[in-house]
This record gives sequence, C-alpha cells and structure tokens, in this order.
Amino acid sequence: TLCKSIPIEQRAIYFPNVFTPDRDINNRFTAIGVGIAEFEMWVYDRRGALMFHTTEIQPGWDGTSNGIKCRQEAYAYTCRYRLKQEQGYQNHTGTVLLLR
Repeated sequence: TLCKSIPIEQRAIYFPNVFTPDRDINNRFTAIGVGIAEFEMWVYDRRGALMFHTTEIQPGWDGTSNGIKCRQEAYAYTCRYRLKQEQGYQNHTGTVLLLR
C-alpha cells in the first residue's frame, strides 16, 4: 500500500456555463467564490446590449432584463473582482447559456 497526497488546485472563483431560470434549481447565474472582497459583473446579449449589472456576488442574474424574460441563447459576461488577501483586481470573461 502506498499513500501519497495529491494537491488539488482550488480556484477562488467559479462561473457555471449554463443556467435554467424557469426551474427550481440552478435558476440564477452567479459566481461561486471563496475570499471575494469586491465583485462586479456585467452580462451582455449577442448584440452587445447590457442585460444585467451587479456589484454583489449574490443573488445573481435571474434571466430577465428590465422585468422581461430574456431569450434562450448564449450571453457574454465580464467580471472584475478582488480577493481578500490580494491588493489588485482580477478580470474574468466568458459565456453562459440561458436555457428555458
């Protein structure tokens, strides 16, 4: 028998790539993070129109814009955040698929 520790990389922040706003679970798009001191996120449709903006990590985007349900498609997002133990800001960009 051999025992060996294998380090697992832990990311400070994680973004899902799909969410389903009309279901009971996975119904908001938001980051999951550890040690986040500051957070800001923008979500855009494929034409570049701003759908959502927040400075809070929770509760996240519910798939609406100005009270109207957004269509099922891929949305681009960008996020700026700072970890508690670090001075500078980090940026993260990606896409998320809204499924209805």
